[in-house]
Amino acid sequence: MSARKFHNKSIALTVTNDVVTDQRLQRVAHTLSENGLQVTLIGRWHKDIPHVRLPFHVVHLNPIFQKKVLFYAVFNIRLFFYLLFHRFHAVTANDLDTLTACYLACRIKHIPLIYDSHEYFTGLPELMGRPFVRNVWKFLERRFLPRIRFCSTVNQYISELYFQQYGVRMEVIRNLPWYRPTVKVTKEVTYPTIIYQGSINVGRGIENVIKALQFLPEVHFIIAGEGYQRRAIEQLVHDEGLDRQVHFAGRLLPDELYRQTILADVGVSLEENMGENYYYALPNKLFDYIQARIPVLVSAFPAMKEIVDTYRIGLTAESQDPEYLASLLRQMLYDETLRSEWKANLERAAIELCWEKEKEKLVTIYRQAKLI
Repeated sequence: MSARKFHNKSIALTVTNDVVTDQRLQRVAHTLSENGLQVTLIGRWHKDIPHVRLPFHVVHLNPIFQKKVLFYAVFNIRLFFYLLFHRFHAVTANDLDTLTACYLACRIKHIPLIYDSHEYFTGLPELMGRPFVRNVWKFLERRFLPRIRFCSTVNQYISELYFQQYGVRMEVIRNLPWYRPTVKVTKEVTYPTIIYQGSINVGRGIENVIKALQFLPEVHFIIAGEGYQRRAIEQLVHDEGLDRQVHFAGRLLPDELYRQTILADVGVSLEENMGENYYYALPNKLFDYIQARIPVLVSAFPAMKEIVDTYRIGLTAESQDPEYLASLLRQMLYDETLRSEWKANLERAAIELCWEKEKEKLVTIYRQAKLI
């Protein structure tokens, strides 16, 4: 293969969310670009995200419908025709909500399809009480996934679930961030700070942390993210009389989010057991906390607990009871012996749990697809 042909190969990476704040998508895009592919990112645009110039071609497909069923249907129709009438050598579908359009377009054009499942989509809490909608997604997954040769997901537990259901072996590519060297931080505030980063959606444990603050009157809680539950969370904060302690940072760009995170004393990822997706989750926020060198409090679910216990970088919560969470957070904030031990362990974890080491598994998949 000539160098000219190698560098002319193009690929579309597709998501239904915003491409600017999707850190996994950008890491994959950078890695593929470093390996000679011309990358196009296809997603949607959020009005509350500032314009950021990315080193890739970016396409926004914004359906006029925002309700979930209509949104996904129209988005996939628009995505299908875009892929059909634009030249790509391959397409990567990120998650089940883009797979239908990508599969059909790739089948028609006879080009490789790579599937990257960022979560166990049909186990989302939002689908648990909607059997018809969940069965539709299950049907699409059952129809397409066994026919895809190149696929990956974010941890071994989810990979095993897919194998049990469909006999598909998915490569595990964890959602690890780029390595960040240690930064000396001078805090301008004197009060202890907890941070949550990610979507403000149902089942994320945010409400329980807020209720725990009544037992920790000196502690402040930063919520960095957006989601459909934000108004309900804001109302809870007001009802609990905790407006002084809870701060909403909104949706932040990656570097802004990092600067906010390194100022915190503890990072939380307290997903509730509301379906297989959360139970087997290995959220990117956990690894972002590690790169920020702050100890973590996570739910005692298999994938998260394995990381925390292996590297000894925090505590796992067996319950969502607010008073119990407050007792764990108090220990994490004020036990200097533990904090000193966690700080040393976080240094080792940050070096080992980074994209620089994980990306080789990604490169292998695209090499097998004869794209690089």
